[in-house]
Amino acid sequence: MKLQLLVTGTGHCGTRYVTDLLKAAGLKTSHEAIYGAHINRDAIGNWEAEASGPAAAFLDTIPDHTQVIHLVRCPLRTIRSMFYRKNYGWPWRRRAQLESILGVKLPEEPKELFMAFYALWNNLITESKRASHRIRIEDCPEALLAAANLTCNQHVAPKGSEVPRGTPFFTWTDLPQNSPWIATLKSLAETYGYTYDDRSSSYASHP
Repeated sequence: MKLQLLVTGTGHCGTRYVTDLLKAAGLKTSHEAIYGAHINRDAIGNWEAEASGPAAAFLDTIPDHTQVIHLVRCPLRTIRSMFYRKNYGWPWRRRAQLESILGVKLPEEPKELFMAFYALWNNLITESKRASHRIRIEDCPEALLAAANLTCNQHVAPKGSEVPRGTPFFTWTDLPQNSPWIATLKSLAETYGYTYDDRSSSYASHP
């Protein structure tokens, strides 16, 4: 069985929802079964599609016949999800491995680490030139189905949030303002189509 499709991003960006959507569209799909902290070669050949954040580190090994789609999410929501997740998100737990992959020393402060990771990991995917499309999770399911040339006649509900109920949304002012990553993050937000509202120091809308 050939891996037809790989969807990758930072994690905390909707890969679990994408896994369910691709299953509903008829593809035998896994979530990080092949591409996790390492490549699970025993799982290669078992799946038609995979959604995996860590897969971005292995894009130079992905077969040419596999379509790669770059998945992004509003940076404030992504960082909020990582920050408020119990024991923080996966970049915090795997920081030593990520520093080796990215070739940089990541910040010590959690919010700033997630800011740097969001920028560096998304740029890693962009610079690989392996992705046929970049789509926003906020535009799914339509954007993903169109990019992958799939149809789905089922409604797929988003996964329940792992962020505790009642957790406030982040605004830009909740992030370290003296961080060198703040300008990079805002620039990426605009590149990805998230409109920044300077009056409220947040996004004009939170899809």
